[in-house]
Amino acid sequence: MSRILLKIMFLAGIAACMITAGYAGEIKRSITLDESKMLTLAENGAAQFEIVVPESSGNVAKYAAQELQTFLEKTIGGKIGIVSSPTPGKTVLLIGDNELTRKLGVDVKSLPRDGFIIKSIGNTIVIAGRDDPAKKTDEQFTSGIWGQLYERGTLFGAYDFMERFAGVRFYFPGELGTIIQKKSSLKIPSVDIVDCPDYAARSYSTYDGKWPGQKNSTDYYDKNKIACRYRMQTEYIPNCHGLRDLDYLERFGKTHPEYFAMMDNGKRYCDPGMQFPGQLCYSSGIREEIYKDAEAFLTGKPVESRIPGKKVWPPSGYQKGYFNTMPQDGLYFCRCPECKKHFSGGDQATSEFLWETTIATALKLKQNKIPGYVTMMAYTFYAPVIRQDIPDNVLVMVAELGPWGEANVTTQQRDNKEIQDWTKKLGHKVWLWNYAGKYASLNIPGIPTSTPRAIGNYYKSLSPYITGAFLQSKTDLFTFNHLNYYVFGKVCWNNSTDVDKILNEYYLLMYGPAAEPMKKFFERIEYLWINKIIKKVMSTSEGPIVAPPSEYEIWEKIYSPQEIASLTAMLDHAEKLAAKDADALKRIKYMRNDFLDLLAKQRGPMPMQKMILRVWYLA
Repeated sequence: MSRILLKIMFLAGIAACMITAGYAGEIKRSITLDESKMLTLAENGAAQFEIVVPESSGNVAKYAAQELQTFLEKTIGGKIGIVSSPTPGKTVLLIGDNELTRKLGVDVKSLPRDGFIIKSIGNTIVIAGRDDPAKKTDEQFTSGIWGQLYERGTLFGAYDFMERFAGVRFYFPGELGTIIQKKSSLKIPSVDIVDCPDYAARSYSTYDGKWPGQKNSTDYYDKNKIACRYRMQTEYIPNCHGLRDLDYLERFGKTHPEYFAMMDNGKRYCDPGMQFPGQLCYSSGIREEIYKDAEAFLTGKPVESRIPGKKVWPPSGYQKGYFNTMPQDGLYFCRCPECKKHFSGGDQATSEFLWETTIATALKLKQNKIPGYVTMMAYTFYAPVIRQDIPDNVLVMVAELGPWGEANVTTQQRDNKEIQDWTKKLGHKVWLWNYAGKYASLNIPGIPTSTPRAIGNYYKSLSPYITGAFLQSKTDLFTFNHLNYYVFGKVCWNNSTDVDKILNEYYLLMYGPAAEPMKKFFERIEYLWINKIIKKVMSTSEGPIVAPPSEYEIWEKIYSPQEIASLTAMLDHAEKLAAKDADALKRIKYMRNDFLDLLAKQRGPMPMQKMILRVWYLA
């Protein structure tokens, strides 16, 4: 057989969060597949290999081996053994960082965080990455978001192996959302892969949205597991209203009321019963307190040295090496003469003024030779790029509407320019906080928000400027967002991902002979949400807010009887085409129930009908 060598090299990008998330300078993705050297893993439904996990590999690798066993057994239809040492002469999947992989010359220490190696060496295929030796993955899935922040490169490598060579796909939790392509024979080429994510920041609102298998609101297992299979981030860099969590009102409300924003009546914003209590006066001595907190945290002092009675530094704002100086939410403009002088000058003057606290804190830390980073978000009134120099120990996250702004061309161009300008100002990339969820005025139950094309294309287009994003994706039903998350994960991992290709593959693998009408259905759902619901966007102290159409317009003009009938016809056609494909038919019915039936139920009687009935009743 002639030698066929496929070698793909991708440049992954540089800087900012890459420094902070285990990245070091320029990283290259390297994928070499040599089809002149094929290795047989299964023949006639019988495994021709074993999975080897030495005890020293650790718990993450053991879980990776179990995942490989589960899904590869389903793929080939035969049993696969897991052993702790290889059988002489047998083909082996060797899992994790251990003495055997190191003897074969596989070194994971140089990998960036979340990266992995898949490498053929004779009749051995190594799958290994950097793992946290203390974590038991299956147990971690039962905990909250902080329990998911640990290294698991080997597990990510196992998922890549199954997707690349066995055709397994993880679209959403459970049997219907998992694709197994049965193959009684399985051969793979000689492989040499070094892979790592292009974006260090890869996260979404993990726990929002009802899920059928969820026992209660704190049953996180399935949602954590699918986020892991989407290969979401394993490190969190705090950057969300950090000053809110330092208890300044409790600490200084009585002793230093001047630290808090002055109101129009001359009183200070010190009442705990007020909305967003504890708004600060940034012209006051609070700036020195902020610095002292930063110094204490970054030098490892106990939280009680600064905040009596508190046991731990708040994890949402303070992770090892990072101190967040983002102001309280619902920013209140202090009316004291000094603050008013800045706040009355418009957004640019407001931004310059509020960034002074971050810059002063960072500079003083550098002067005192204290290592670590100060994080700050460019958000609402302090989003405009400032003229002042920014120290290199400041990391910036930029808050923009994001992929759902696609139809608002002028607004999205302005937002994208702001991202580009921050990157230029800093000399390195930023990461994003985006809003693709049903929050505030968009909390409209029953309307599906599947917008994978907008999400995929948005994060691809910004790859020269960002190191990833948090997708604030609040929803009433997890299924609405499953394609959003799948595409988000793929593009964040590899910015060269062909969004149309993976969507077309989804329609084909999930719905078989009904791929075309299901594609039309999902594309119509996306069009309606992006182009009809997300129309008017306003900037507020709590971030960008969408002013949706009126209830009448939503139910009479957008999701009208004619529109519901059209969507119904698409699914009817899909079910007819899939009548002889039991799995595809189940999935179509599942989507009908979650997307169309729920939408029709939420629509209910027409608003005009309701009005007529009410007038008749009152008469």
